[in-house]
Order: sequence, then C-alpha cells, then structure tokens
Amino acid sequence: MGHRAQIVSSWLNALDDLATRCEASPAHDQQACWNAFAGLILSAPLDLGGYGIDAGSIGSTATMVELGALESACLAALGPQVGYIASRGPGGTCLATVVLPGGSDEMTGTGSSLALALMGSTLVAIADACRDARLG
Repeated sequence: MGHRAQIVSSWLNALDDLATRCEASPAHDQQACWNAFAGLILSAPLDLGGYGIDAGSIGSTATMVELGALESACLAALGPQVGYIASRGPGGTCLATVVLPGGSDEMTGTGSSLALALMGSTLVAIADACRDARLG
C-alpha cells in the first residue's frame, strides 16, 4: 500500500471510529464530537466536494456552535445536493439518514441528540462512498 493510500485508509478508519463514538455518546458530549468531526472534514486527504460536503462552511459555523446550534452546524456542512432525513422518537433517540450525491445507499445513524445522529450518518456515508470509489 502506497503512502497516500495509507493516509486515506487511516482517515477512513478515523471516520468510522468517530461515527461509532457519535452513536454511543451522551448528548453532553456532542461538542467534543463536533470538534472531532470538523477536524476530520477539514483535514480530509481528498476533496469532499464531490460527496456534497462543504468543508468551507465548517469555518462559518463558529457562531452556530457557540450558541449550541450544533444541528444547524451539521446541516451547514451538508451541501444542497445531499439528501437527509432526521427524526426523534418519543424516547429521545434520534435518527438521521444521509444520501450523498450520486449515491443510492442511505446511511442511517442514531444518537442521543440530532447533531450526533447527523454527524454519525454523515461520517459513515463519506467513508462508504470513498471505499466504494476504491479510495481507501
């Protein structure tokens, strides 16, 4: 495996790990998960624009994040061509489904908050799409 392939593979593994963390975290940990999410998106070793992810918008979400509007920050990271569905059950468990442009696979994540579910499903969708494209 070449050096670039190792970097991409490590990054994809980090996406998987954070998606698992988002699913298992209590709502009060969503800020830490957001920080890790933003860091991974901003440090992506490949262009995420083709997957509908707007890495440039991450920097513009600072006010949203400061005000605790992490759901809005998550949605801002998704470009307009990304499909998503979000819901919360009566027991408080949140679900988010993300479909990246050109993809037919829906990736659904759960979380104790909508932001955690959105982050988790987005991370899994990106990792899956990259692997399908044989980038990792």
